[in-house]
Formats: sequence, C-alpha cells, structure tokens
Amino acid sequence: MVTDPIIPSDQHFFVLAHQEKEKKAKELLREMEVYIKDNRIKGEVNNLFGDIGHEIVKRANDIDASLIITGSRGLGVLTRTILGSVSDYIVHHSEVPVVVYTDSAK
Repeated sequence: MVTDPIIPSDQHFFVLAHQEKEKKAKELLREMEVYIKDNRIKGEVNNLFGDIGHEIVKRANDIDASLIITGSRGLGVLTRTILGSVSDYIVHHSEVPVVVYTDSAK
C-alpha cells in the first residue's frame, strides 16, 4: 500500500486529530467571546472556512467593521512565499485598518 507522507494512512488518527483541532478552536472562540464581553468591547468572534484571508475581508465588509485584528505566526520569508500569509492578504485587501499581532516572546 502506498501512503501519502503528509496524510496519515490511519484514517482514525486523522479523524481524531481533526476533532482535537475543532475542540481547541471552539474553546478559543469561547474564551475570546468571554473576553470581549467582560471588557465591554463591541465586536464579534468568527470561525470562518475557505480562502480565509478573503473570507475575513469579506466578513469585515459584510458587518461594516471598523477594525480587523489578526495574528501572525511569524513565518519565514520562504514559508510565507510558498504558503502565503493570511495577515499579508488582509493588510493588502482590507478597506478598514488592520492590526497584526505577533508574539515576540517566541
């Protein structure tokens, strides 16, 4: 049997990994919702799918956002060139101001 080096051959493992990522995403969404509520910040937390940079800019336009706050993993130039950068896309295509947060403590 030939297996793809990127996708595990054990589908059960793949499903478990996907479920774990979904669980972490839901936890983060709840944390962010609590944070903006507790700090009386007018905003919303979204979990979007697809071409994510495009979807974020589209959502901001749809809700008439006044600001987009996004994070950056700090990819190197080569990796960013190959994979693209969501934050770069947002900065260059958004009609509203964008704040890009990078954790400099890494």
